[in-house]
Amino acid sequence: MNEIENYLKYIVHRSGLTKGEQTEWVAEMSTHLFDEVEHLKETGLEEGEAAQTALRRFGSRKEIRKQIARQTFGVTLPVINSFASIFFALFLLGIYLLYASIQSNPDPSTWASWHENPWVHFFTTKIPISPSLMLALCLDALMLVKTRCQRDRWALVLITGIFAALWLFMRISHHYYLAGLLIPGWNVQSAPLGVSDILLLCLSVATYFFTKNKSISRFPILLSLAIGLWVPIRDTVQYHLWLTTHWNGFWGHHDPNSWLGILLMVGIQLLLLVLLKYVFRAIDNYTPRTRSTA
Repeated sequence: MNEIENYLKYIVHRSGLTKGEQTEWVAEMSTHLFDEVEHLKETGLEEGEAAQTALRRFGSRKEIRKQIARQTFGVTLPVINSFASIFFALFLLGIYLLYASIQSNPDPSTWASWHENPWVHFFTTKIPISPSLMLALCLDALMLVKTRCQRDRWALVLITGIFAALWLFMRISHHYYLAGLLIPGWNVQSAPLGVSDILLLCLSVATYFFTKNKSISRFPILLSLAIGLWVPIRDTVQYHLWLTTHWNGFWGHHDPNSWLGILLMVGIQLLLLVLLKYVFRAIDNYTPRTRSTA
């Protein structure tokens, strides 16, 4: 029966299912297949031939995996990966647009000369591409693998909406220190020490009360880390490319001393992720009738 075991292992391998879900699906499918094999053996087939016939009748491995994904996530894994790839490509395009504006605009903090570049003009006037927003949507798509119900997906939309609303208010009001409320260390004028971490922790706990999904509840901190880190990484790469090529397209600000603060920010947020583990456990103990979906 090794053929059946290998068949089932292939289906659940890299399927996005939790270990518990993989065990449940394997148990359910193996019961059906072994019953079918026994039935075929009663008709006179040898065990090996009966196993091959049962697997052929059961369906192709790829199709079964798609059916399991649809029942679990609502969509197939290729669809999730495609959306994530599109948003990541738009994230890279957004970074290119920032550099494309620099050739005609020596100050990238202003937007006055962007329309001189036709590509920048098209994408900034027709399609609102923001690297931070595209990165957030990319992570949203990937987090669909961790969802099991409509409530989880609404939580992802709400969390992303909170970040987007804060970013929009920051741009309209020109109070850039507001970015530090949910993305500590992103700007020099950041929020008071510890305020952003408390807000992120509260947002994660509130999400857990709403979804009971531990993976989705960690999303605010993961999103904060991703958005907060790509800017200094971009600036560092940009600076060293400028030193190598002296091309104006790589012009930008770079503060090597800022990495100490960035590492501190990352360390604190990683500690928050560890702390959430115990917070979720305490919530589960306080509400024993609820069960996490992930």
